[in-house]
Amino acid sequence: MKVSLKVVVVVIGVIAGVMVLAAKSDTVTQWRPSIAPKVQIDIKPLSNPNSVNPNSTGKIAVAILVDSRNDIDIYSIIIESVRFLGASPCKFAFEDVGVSPEKPDGKPLPPDGDVDLLLHFDKGDMVFPAKGYWTITVAGYYRTEDGRFRRFSGTDVMRVLK
Repeated sequence: MKVSLKVVVVVIGVIAGVMVLAAKSDTVTQWRPSIAPKVQIDIKPLSNPNSVNPNSTGKIAVAILVDSRNDIDIYSIIIESVRFLGASPCKFAFEDVGVSPEKPDGKPLPPDGDVDLLLHFDKGDMVFPAKGYWTITVAGYYRTEDGRFRRFSGTDVMRVLK
């Protein structure tokens, strides 16, 4: 969008989440910061509820599920950048994990035929919230087709025991 104005200020301000930039050529352009795409994740795939005992040892699996609503290529995710409760993955695999929505009877649906990213995190590396139900965010970076790095994130509910 171009508007004819006589301005020479580089950054005018932020209006409703849109940064307005001005150029010396008497035109104003709008720049929208990129918003991190949301991905579908499943903590402890195919389990319901996603209960975790932070006092026990072991690993927790988290799946990043292929979702046709976003344009992230599952193979472009930078594994080392993914964080879950402060931890980075200690192991990963590309496999058909399934889907996170559940049937009305409360049981998880079977694998859907799409290759997903399954990550494993060591409990000893995590910082757990207090006992209760929490919405947990998993975030990281992926490489776009044009070589840029973009952030992504997804959430799931986890029940922390003890």
